[in-house]
Amino acid sequence: LGLCVIMATIEDDPFAALNTKLLHEINKPRALVEFQLVKHLLKSRANANTKNDEGESLLILASKHGNYQVVKLLLTEIERESSFKFCMPVFERIMRVIRIITDHDEE
Repeated sequence: LGLCVIMATIEDDPFAALNTKLLHEINKPRALVEFQLVKHLLKSRANANTKNDEGESLLILASKHGNYQVVKLLLTEIERESSFKFCMPVFERIMRVIRIITDHDEE
């Protein structure tokens, strides 16, 4: 499993180290992700909208690894951030993800 690393320095973003830790944690197979660490990093102001060097968001990475618990947490955090503005296509895609998660939970 190759890990992608965001290339940001502390000078560029004071939360870059937190964002990098969050990216590394979420880009693991579901069984290896420490959910409490992800929650802690988000509470510590890591950016839920962080992307890897291939442009994949944390939400996409968590979805790829089937980590629905982290997907739900990220959706909640992204929605909470007042600076995040939904455009309709993005909102529709997220609603589809929520439906998938809900269907998965009922299984």
